[in-house]
Amino acid sequence: MRNAIFNFTFDAAIHLLCLFVLLVGASPARAQDNNCAHDYFCEKEPKRIALVIANTDYANLEKLPSAATDAERMKQRLVELGFEVDSYNDVQTPFQFWQEIVPDFRKKLSTGDFIVFYFSGHGFSYGADSFLAPTALPLSMTVQHVTDHAIAVESFKSTLETHSPGLILFILDACRSVGALQIKTKDDPTAENLVAKGPADMERRDTAVNTVIAFATRPGHIALGSSQQGQLSPFTDALVENLNTEGKSFSSIFRKAAAELEAATTPPQVAGTFDWSRTDPYLKPTDQNLRDAKEAWLSALTSATPKGVRVFLQLNSVSRHVTAAKKWIADHPDMELSKGFTRVSPVAVDRAWRSSGDHMVAIRRLSVPLAFTRSVSEDEKPTLRELSNADVGLVRSGIKPTELAAQTTGSEFLTTIAPDEAVHTDLFRNSLAYSLANLDAHGTVVATQALIGRSQPQSNSKIIERISPKTLLEIRSVLLTEGNNVWVQAESGEDSTPFYFKVEPQPTADVLELGRSIKEILVPPRPNSLPELVDPAPIKAAIAELKAQGWKITWVSLSTAPAANENEQETRTARMANAEYILKQSDIPVIAAKGRRVDISERITSVAGRAGFEGDAVRIRFFGIK
Repeated sequence: MRNAIFNFTFDAAIHLLCLFVLLVGASPARAQDNNCAHDYFCEKEPKRIALVIANTDYANLEKLPSAATDAERMKQRLVELGFEVDSYNDVQTPFQFWQEIVPDFRKKLSTGDFIVFYFSGHGFSYGADSFLAPTALPLSMTVQHVTDHAIAVESFKSTLETHSPGLILFILDACRSVGALQIKTKDDPTAENLVAKGPADMERRDTAVNTVIAFATRPGHIALGSSQQGQLSPFTDALVENLNTEGKSFSSIFRKAAAELEAATTPPQVAGTFDWSRTDPYLKPTDQNLRDAKEAWLSALTSATPKGVRVFLQLNSVSRHVTAAKKWIADHPDMELSKGFTRVSPVAVDRAWRSSGDHMVAIRRLSVPLAFTRSVSEDEKPTLRELSNADVGLVRSGIKPTELAAQTTGSEFLTTIAPDEAVHTDLFRNSLAYSLANLDAHGTVVATQALIGRSQPQSNSKIIERISPKTLLEIRSVLLTEGNNVWVQAESGEDSTPFYFKVEPQPTADVLELGRSIKEILVPPRPNSLPELVDPAPIKAAIAELKAQGWKITWVSLSTAPAANENEQETRTARMANAEYILKQSDIPVIAAKGRRVDISERITSVAGRAGFEGDAVRIRFFGIK
């Protein structure tokens, strides 16, 4: 119940084009160019739309004159922030809300919108939900009829989610308890009062829509209002003054407003949020905020992986680049071509680091028509951490292919597909055992030549897939059939039918000579910016130092520490993509290979969730020679 009180007062061409776009967009205007030369660089501001409701004239509860003032002030603020606002006063029943207000509001909604719903009035929490009180709310009802008399926040949330908005922000200046209200198990005046008086069991329902619910008070507690006409309630007063803060995300704005509210009320009124959102929106972004969002998109675009773009969409669901990101996803279905690949494992590159820098290390290449993706995740493939250095391909510098072919690396894996050790000798030739063990361990690989996918591991079985070079493949199993023929079972997309292709070994290739371990840096998240951006200063300083010392870079390895949950994994992977983007825009002296200049993008690999260090930083290891 709201108590009345008085006087109370948020690729190479691609990345060159990315750089061009970033430079010309150094001072972004508020208007968007919807006729962009390239779809992936088009900027479009999501529509901002709000619904504001104030309930003041309650029939059975204390009247709240301040609610109308709250709503009018919030409406003014939202209009100033670019929202189209619908507002209503004194909604009497849930029927009026669901049958008259909601249908008209939904007509204005479209995919990707930034939606705000503000309510000032009485409210209560019951079970797993919070309810808003219409002005005709009775003081007694049965459990079965709660939703006939009150508006369930969760139900309205679910209704809005059907429109696939970019973000839904609820701001509820309402109590979470009404002292005189009784909810009964049956029509019995002596039945137990079941209204929650302590914290409600707020379930976190799985949803793909970013949603934040900002409450004026804790579950089971009251929110203060004012009996004076024209006086704001303390929660709205604190929040509305802070919403106009330029360059701050909503979470930081809310924390400040909540702190001011707690300090200004006795006993302290404690506001809080329930957060199902990966996006922390800027209600009034600065030009720097817009540049940061553009850089985050260019980083995701340069990485050119479906997962990277989807993470961007989750972290920036109401940015100007959402339309472009959705366009990219639509243009890149699950059967995906890799932007690039490497014949050496990214895990091996990162493990090749030697702190003394005195030892030269080399890495084995695969000897089959498959390669590794440039970025792998030990969080997703923790078995990679169990492989020995020899298993992933680390060998001494200067080793010859004939020596490699004689090694028995991969013998442990062979026992799983060929228990008869008599056939192992043949499988060690041409580094085949090493290659097969790595394909199985890494899981996701890239075809480097055209392959034929068959329904069964037999040369005369039906062809069901023709795999183009650069196609990403998910390895399901490796089989050894009669005559010691090696077949791989794989899929080329989430919905594809598994198929088999025969592996024909190629001669053992020369190793990759990494040179020396010359510099390692830890790059922290960028201060006062998006969570997926890193501080460019350490990267620029390291490159300047290496150039001054005369180093030629042979390889760069990026990694992040293991994360406790999927959300943190994705954020750290996005930071790594941003670090890679910064490296690609830098003038790095790269060693020539076989007489040709090599682009730095061909010499960068990354490992997410790399065991051995902690924290939010991206670790960058430079290898090179003089």
